[in-house]
Amino acid sequence: MRPKKRIDAVSDRKLLLWIVLVAFLLRIAYIAIFHTYDYPGSDKYGMGFETGAIARSIASGHGFSSPFRTLSGPSAWLAPLYPYFVAAVFKVFGIYSGTSAFVIFAFNSFCSALTCVPIFLIGRRMFSRRVGLISVWIWALAPPAMFWAVRWVWETSASALLLTWLIWLTLTLAESESIRPWLWFGFAWGIAALTNPSLLSFFPVSLAYPLWQRKQRNQIWLSRGVVVALLFLNIITPWLIRNAVVFHYPVFIRPNLWAEVAFGNAPGADGTWQARIHPSMNTRENASYDLMGEVQYVQWKRMQVTRFIRENPGLFVTLCLRRLYLFWSGFSEPGERLRWLRAAGWITFTVLAFTGLWMARRISGTFPLAWLLLFYPAAYYVTFAFARYKHPIEPVMVVLVVYAIEQIKTIAKS
Repeated sequence: MRPKKRIDAVSDRKLLLWIVLVAFLLRIAYIAIFHTYDYPGSDKYGMGFETGAIARSIASGHGFSSPFRTLSGPSAWLAPLYPYFVAAVFKVFGIYSGTSAFVIFAFNSFCSALTCVPIFLIGRRMFSRRVGLISVWIWALAPPAMFWAVRWVWETSASALLLTWLIWLTLTLAESESIRPWLWFGFAWGIAALTNPSLLSFFPVSLAYPLWQRKQRNQIWLSRGVVVALLFLNIITPWLIRNAVVFHYPVFIRPNLWAEVAFGNAPGADGTWQARIHPSMNTRENASYDLMGEVQYVQWKRMQVTRFIRENPGLFVTLCLRRLYLFWSGFSEPGERLRWLRAAGWITFTVLAFTGLWMARRISGTFPLAWLLLFYPAAYYVTFAFARYKHPIEPVMVVLVVYAIEQIKTIAKS
């Protein structure tokens, strides 16, 4: 007779396979039923915005360049991996074609569905199998979990998958005596950095936590950290070299942080993305970007925004607080009816997630989750809020919400 734990593990794998399949098919059905692949407009710029424009440039032979509507030269406006993926799809299925959009959304949907696996593993490990299963079914079936996968040509769903897997690795890495999981960890962080550098706010604690656990147990730890750091650097260095060569200036994965700060802090700003001053929507800004080039344009925006903040410190603080509210309320999504009702739902979700975090404060593994929820959003408090930015941390928030509700039910019964 097989041990019960092994039987349960086999059963969980089969169940997870079915849940992932259901989640994927639901997302594909959403795309097909609502024709989300059918983008209006003659230039189709709305298909991915900067992502689509850079992919168009690559697919048409101009290289990684031109993130807006005009041909403007080399760019590092976005991290490279997802635009290159979109470019490959454009090359095969047509630039800005409906078929390309469907294929891209199918890939996004696969990433979103596959996120079910680390959600379950995190919930089961930290709390219980029941918490893991409820969490994974919510992610598979809830429309908000599907939205970005089926409507946006962007790396959002891939970022959520990568970050959730990295959380799982963070929680389990210290237990492995083999070097192989540490190699995978360094590789995964390199891929995450080249997909969405914002995820790197979790990197310090993600690496330090398992190393600290090993040090506490008097196990080999320093060499493991060196291996991860070296592999991570090996993954991202070719892109850094490329940037230094094309810009004649040392540029990290993306050089446009100060431009993003400027787009969120200007006269008339309300905490959200200001389309009226963005090069993708403002012809004068686009012309300035074309004339100066990307690095000089970002430096110019830095001068503008530092002057604005220096002259309006109170307004800047007010905008930061408003962005904090908008980030957690999901209220920044434009053009919606019943926006207050939507905000109330997201605020409730947020409150329950932080309640779950507090209730789990004595459980091993809570510290990395607390770091993630507290520090990942920090960059968006000083730039601008958009509902999409919260999506990468929503899988772990779902787990914390389910745990909070289960604990509240237990307390109510006692």
